Amino acid sequence: MISRTPGPMKLFAFLVLVILSAGKVATAATAPTRTGAAAWRIVSGIHGEFNSQPRPIPTGALPGGPLLGNGDMGVSLGGPPDQLRFYIDKSDFFGVIRGYMLPMGSLRLHIPALRHASWHAAQNIGPAVVAAHFAARNGAAMSVQSWTAAGPDILVIQLHNTGTKSLAVSGRLLDAWSTPGSFPVAGKLKHSAWLDVSPDTVDLILGNQIKQQPQQPFNGDIADLVLLPVANSSRLALKTPTWPDPKCVQSLHGAVVAPAGKHGWSIHFNGRKSSFASLGMMRLPQRQFTLGFWVRTTTPHQMAVLFAAQPSNFWRFGPQNYAGFSLGLHNGRLTAKLNRTIITATTPLPVGHWVHVKAVYNARSLRLYSNSSLVAQTTAFPTAAQIMGADKYSIHTGDKAIPFADCSPKGRLTLRVLGTAPHVSAGRVQFVLRPGHRATLLTIAQDNRPMPASPDSLPVYPHFPPALTQADVARLKTHHLAWWKHFWGKSFIKIPDKQVQNAWYGSLYLLACCSAPGHDAPGLWGNFVTTTHPGWQGDYTLDYNYEAPFWAAYPTNHISLAENYDSVLLNYMPRGAAEAKAAGFHGLYDYTHLIPLPGWDADPSRHMDQKSGILFGTVDCIMRWRYTHDLTYARKVYPLLLATAAFWDHYLQLRNGMYVDLNDAPGENRDAHAVNPATSIAFLRLLYGGLISISRDLHKKSSERKLWRNILHRLSPLPIVPAGDIKPIVNAVGSAGLSGKWVIRQAQIGPDWVLLHDRFSHGYKPRQESSSPGMSASMTIFPGWQFGLESSAKDRNAALNTIRYQRLWFDFNNTCSFYPAAACAGYNPVSILNHMHILTRHFVRPNFAFWFGGGGVENCADIPAGLCAMFLQSYQTNIHVFPDWPISQNASFGDLLACGNFLISSRLRNSHIQFVRIVSNSGRELRLANPWPGHPVHVSFAGGRTKTIRATVLKIPTTPGESLTFTP
Repeated sequence: MISRTPGPMKLFAFLVLVILSAGKVATAATAPTRTGAAAWRIVSGIHGEFNSQPRPIPTGALPGGPLLGNGDMGVSLGGPPDQLRFYIDKSDFFGVIRGYMLPMGSLRLHIPALRHASWHAAQNIGPAVVAAHFAARNGAAMSVQSWTAAGPDILVIQLHNTGTKSLAVSGRLLDAWSTPGSFPVAGKLKHSAWLDVSPDTVDLILGNQIKQQPQQPFNGDIADLVLLPVANSSRLALKTPTWPDPKCVQSLHGAVVAPAGKHGWSIHFNGRKSSFASLGMMRLPQRQFTLGFWVRTTTPHQMAVLFAAQPSNFWRFGPQNYAGFSLGLHNGRLTAKLNRTIITATTPLPVGHWVHVKAVYNARSLRLYSNSSLVAQTTAFPTAAQIMGADKYSIHTGDKAIPFADCSPKGRLTLRVLGTAPHVSAGRVQFVLRPGHRATLLTIAQDNRPMPASPDSLPVYPHFPPALTQADVARLKTHHLAWWKHFWGKSFIKIPDKQVQNAWYGSLYLLACCSAPGHDAPGLWGNFVTTTHPGWQGDYTLDYNYEAPFWAAYPTNHISLAENYDSVLLNYMPRGAAEAKAAGFHGLYDYTHLIPLPGWDADPSRHMDQKSGILFGTVDCIMRWRYTHDLTYARKVYPLLLATAAFWDHYLQLRNGMYVDLNDAPGENRDAHAVNPATSIAFLRLLYGGLISISRDLHKKSSERKLWRNILHRLSPLPIVPAGDIKPIVNAVGSAGLSGKWVIRQAQIGPDWVLLHDRFSHGYKPRQESSSPGMSASMTIFPGWQFGLESSAKDRNAALNTIRYQRLWFDFNNTCSFYPAAACAGYNPVSILNHMHILTRHFVRPNFAFWFGGGGVENCADIPAGLCAMFLQSYQTNIHVFPDWPISQNASFGDLLACGNFLISSRLRNSHIQFVRIVSNSGRELRLANPWPGHPVHVSFAGGRTKTIRATVLKIPTTPGESLTFTP
């Protein structure tokens, strides 16, 4: 199944719509509500302050500078004042050939007068604006206000010269490798400069490629290289007219550019080990291309690479995957490699003679020519079925049956200046900003995702309308502000600890910056990738990292932030089915690391001994269903849930009347022979229970539910054991006091506990520690939802002690799930809040991003999911208000989402819950645990009707949109 949400409308149409309707949008989006007004008052005062140049940036993790985003385009600010850098990324910028995420590039503002100037910026999350100011002792000063438009991928940078000196400003677009490019990838129009970029752009190398076999250096000469974007055409559209200008060519270790001669320019290679020449960055292989050049080899039987366009897999584990294209010599014979397809001529090239060689690829065949004679050809490329199958090294960009055929995104960065008359050159604008004057820089980031209807059609890059004015920018700003006001109006919290409270809003801000409907879901670092080597490829890691950010979206009533979550899982179903079949299983069996189609993740690992990859992926789907009971969504994900269950229907083994999960590691490569991992058992309960509910509500045949009920009834219990049976616990705290205490073991057979290090030692100081590779048994509490207020005494005892003896408050991997798990287990709420305070003080940067080694945007869930579980629990049978909050601390919240699609608002003041207000979005039966146990409850309905109820659980039928207010 291949599905993808529609891409954004063309820029010009969007601008027209915004300009015509900005006023209406602002009015509708900011209609006053109690929740909206309260939220806006709070977020308007939340600022991330930077008083020095932020670091780290660039980085393989989340950057340390101010962050902006609209869910697709992400921007990170860094650099010194005289070399300001706006790093630009997009949610879909994953490389097909490279297999990992790259930034689109950056905008560098070179302002010499601001050298050694002071650095100050404020990241204002309410209006989503970064305001910066730079001042030098020489009188030069500049204020900068920047924002990423809500909707179109436009970065707006407004400059104001607040000093006494004129400022010479040079704005240059750079690619991911911080190079400015040259023709044909950089250019200009009358009003704007542009730079073409791609995550599969590579350095074109002549003469040697020492990273790949053969490693022997080349002896000879290469001349007159021509590269065309079409097959066997005479057009020279991609020939670089300035080549071999030294500005565009880098020659090293003896590769010498020779003066013009018989064959025009040439490069001589003297056979030294690392002798090569670089032609600069370009995107190759393309859907079709022609490469031709003259070559003279001076040594017989050479094993050398003449031309290479191959990105190396940087991942340090496993084999290197040299996809891409190369043309070279094998025992003196011409040979070409396109990804994993190789063709070689039968006879060697003559030694000492100039020969014209040519490679032609037309998406169906690859042909090699020597002096116009065909010497080798093939059409034996991987088929679409193979590429959508189990072989993650099967790559071919030509087959039209491949979803999103062609290489990964073709992108373009475009830069324009308003308010002054700049000098425009290829990829660059220059102007002078006099004291008191202002200028606005507009940078657009576009690519061709989703792919056009015809894979052969070229991407269209609409440019800024020539008539775009500062007034139009102001209208965009109005629309932008209205969107963010509407966003913040969805829910609010208010607590005494403002540091933790700010982190709640800051986390939601970051999630909104990197996730939006119609765009690819955020990977590990969202759309804030600033380096060509992001940690773990910036990918989708299924053993918790990919799922985690959205745990903040559901309870905070920001379902739209999770709208893109399941697309990659649905798109990967053909591959998951092929992987299962290849391994002898049924249903789906996805690899642990994914990227959006059509690429394969560069990580060489596969399942990491775990069977639970796609099973964990369904947890968020079941969560969303439980929260919203949205039938449209249920129909969308039902095939995914069904196929995931099909794997387990056949994989689970019936032993002594119980279904057992065998050979399933509870963590990455952690005991392939483990039995009944706690997380797998918990997630299976969630999956089968959700399937039964969804199947019933979608009016599916009752016969299919019979098997699921049987599996649920006979599924092995969670591995709950006495704490004294766990050696790491006994070693850490001693055996005294463990009597009667139960814990959740990592697996029934296999690993027993997380690594504890010295967390129980006297004088322990909070620091980042790695406790487990991926998953932990506390995830059975959250997000597994198998323990809570309504659980048995033994189960509650096990959940509480699992939290007590894990102490994953500052964990490399599991922090994002641990705080909500602690609240769901009923852990001391004062202790939870104290740890949250330490967490936000020591592990959160001014841009509200957490710095933990295991992942980045996953930690957007730490505080929102944790606080929401302290305010509201609803995943068992009844809704519980303030289930794990210190009764002595005042707090209030508005429109948090409870399972069943109820919006809940309440306030605790002076140790008393003053009211509970509930809006029933779907009209389901309300089951509210009495917030005032033992006391009658007054219920006010819309329209003035009232009722008094005396019960432990208040059960009330509701209608869609109905509002109810409960008071003691």
